[in-house]
Amino acid sequence: MQKHFTFLRFLKQITLKYDVNKSGVSGPYILFQGNLAVRENELAAKFILNEVAPLVKHKIIIAGKSPSSWLKNEVSVSDNAKIFASPTIVQMDALIQHAHINLLITFQQTGIKLKLLHALESGKHIIINSFMDDSGIFAEMCHVKDSAGDIAKKINELMKIDFTEEDAKKRHELFSKYFDNAKNAEKIIEVIR
Repeated sequence: MQKHFTFLRFLKQITLKYDVNKSGVSGPYILFQGNLAVRENELAAKFILNEVAPLVKHKIIIAGKSPSSWLKNEVSVSDNAKIFASPTIVQMDALIQHAHINLLITFQQTGIKLKLLHALESGKHIIINSFMDDSGIFAEMCHVKDSAGDIAKKINELMKIDFTEEDAKKRHELFSKYFDNAKNAEKIIEVIR
């Protein structure tokens, strides 16, 4: 995991040079991201647009690879949503870092999502649904909400709360408890012995 952390720090340094605001994204926002060509992610985006967005006044960015014409059209008629189609790695990392809230929704349990791990390492506040936490270890690090009303209520609360260095440190310590390569390698060595 150390190499992963080093790479993410490198991306953060690059991001300082190539600020996400150059893409027109500014101010506090909520981010949903994923490969939008994947049906599961499109369904999650649809849920956010139709069920959550009408309950909040804050800007929602939906970012990812290859959004469909249908999704682009849905976003275009939303009062508070914007689509960011096929961002570069640097742009996506910047979007994750600068989002006041990373909103990660899925409707099928398919194991730990890399986008959740990335948000945990680089992002601020994170809201997930129960399907995203199918391993049960993320409730300590994220806000787990399932209904559109509960998600919107948590968004409205978190938009008023800064994500502090202390918050980041606490989450990093919890994250390392489960995803530290050195510690996990030691456990494997002990099992082999």
